[in-house]
Amino acid sequence: MLALLRKSANASRIASAEFKAAGRQDLVEKEESQLRIMEEYASGVETVGDEDIMAAVKGVVDKMKKEGATMQMGEVMKRVLAPEILGEKPVARGDIAKIVKQLIVES
Repeated sequence: MLALLRKSANASRIASAEFKAAGRQDLVEKEESQLRIMEEYASGVETVGDEDIMAAVKGVVDKMKKEGATMQMGEVMKRVLAPEILGEKPVARGDIAKIVKQLIVES
């Protein structure tokens, strides 16, 4: 749900800029109003912090190294996204993917 809110908010930002360039202030106001509402909802959602994501990914990567498992993005992501690793708070897959990629490259 959070990813959908963020995607919709980004679409409203783009649409607002395009309407502004076309001189359609009425549509700019509509998009900006929708954007404020989506951002308000999204800001109220408690998500997993970057430090927690980094610690979880590092723990999974370290465990996989000990097991001798191949460091593949998909396998690391699957393990990190398990409910027992990050809990029930929402987390953006893109945020996890960046950290996984960074740690796999460093390995």
